[in-house]
Amino acid sequence: MSLKKRILSGGLLTIMVVMANAVPAAAQVGIWVDYYVPQFYVDKLVFYDETGTPYYYEDDQAYSVPEDYPEYQELINHYNSNEDAYLRWFDQVGYMSLEYRRAPKVDYYEPEYYQDYPVFYTSAGRPYYYQDGVTAYIAVTDPFYHRYVRHYKRYHRKYIRWYRERGRHYHWYRRPLYTGYYRPLYHNGYVVYYDVAGLPYYYRSGHKVFISRKHRRFDHYMRHHRTHRDTYNRWYQEHGRRHHDYRQPKGYRRHRLKENAPRSMHGRAVDRAEHRRRRDMMIRKDVHDRRHDRQKDRHDFRTQRREDRLDQREKRLDRHEDRQNRRLERQKDRMEHREQRKDLVRERREDRRDKIIDRREMQREERQDRHKERMDKRGDRREERRDDLRDKREERRERREDRREKREDRRDKLRKNQ
Repeated sequence: MSLKKRILSGGLLTIMVVMANAVPAAAQVGIWVDYYVPQFYVDKLVFYDETGTPYYYEDDQAYSVPEDYPEYQELINHYNSNEDAYLRWFDQVGYMSLEYRRAPKVDYYEPEYYQDYPVFYTSAGRPYYYQDGVTAYIAVTDPFYHRYVRHYKRYHRKYIRWYRERGRHYHWYRRPLYTGYYRPLYHNGYVVYYDVAGLPYYYRSGHKVFISRKHRRFDHYMRHHRTHRDTYNRWYQEHGRRHHDYRQPKGYRRHRLKENAPRSMHGRAVDRAEHRRRRDMMIRKDVHDRRHDRQKDRHDFRTQRREDRLDQREKRLDRHEDRQNRRLERQKDRMEHREQRKDLVRERREDRRDKIIDRREMQREERQDRHKERMDKRGDRREERRDDLRDKREERRERREDRREKREDRRDKLRKNQ
């Protein structure tokens, strides 16, 4: 099995396992059909009761869309114009997608977040966000202010497109706290935490408030903690401890479904019990499918691991052979290098020998020339000395003759005087 196929199959297997564990069963069902366009309250899928009042689901609880929501009247008008199509869509698709969420991220743009609120920008590039539908500008002294400004300068064209197509619907949006492995509970809109003993509490105005044992959902909170203790501790360390001030957006009002639920196009009453029955059926089917998928994934994982081990063994053998070949090549290179060094040393020695011989010849010729010059100078000096001696002899001879003549003259004078 080639490396490319293993990477693709391993990546696909990882994606399947992560999606199966991180995405709820209802969120995996497609909601788009050709005869009806689903509506959304921010990121939550909107449903309608028998009177046309829009509501949505959050943690298996129905909540009414707040009447001060800017698009509230558009939701009601949409239901009045497409009532039959909505009932048909709900009977076929909608009841399986109660917890469906539309993420603000798209393939060409991913918004920035400030305290879990999506960041928007003015035409001048100043960042701000909406808190419960109210505009709040980010202070210039905020440590992340320049990061948001740089983000806008880099992606302002994509941001404008995203805001026109999707972002304008997320003024009431706040990023949820739940993750793929844990979904926290809420008490009157506040996040439920647990102490070391497992007692539930929440934060209100920065103060810890314990939930009374007489509250009707106290046992439910305790069972939740006993069931999800490990995942809760992990979630609290990674996310929960930074969101003590978190509260569900304003307008969270429980929506009570009446007994006379809306009629579907087939004439059957679709009430809460039917919702739960169908949802439980889908959940059981999804659990069975996920169990089968996990078994298949385990088999594929074992097969893949076996193939990976064989491939690793082949790679080890190939690496060993490559090391041997590289060792032989290095030895051969060393031998060639030694021979080259020997040849180079031999050439250098010959060059030095030739240079020495030439220098010696030059020195010998110079010595001969100097000796010849010395001999010539010596011969010249000898000739000069001979000439000097000859001249001195002649002078002495002349002086002797002069003295002789003088003596003879004195003798002649003496003779004459006698």
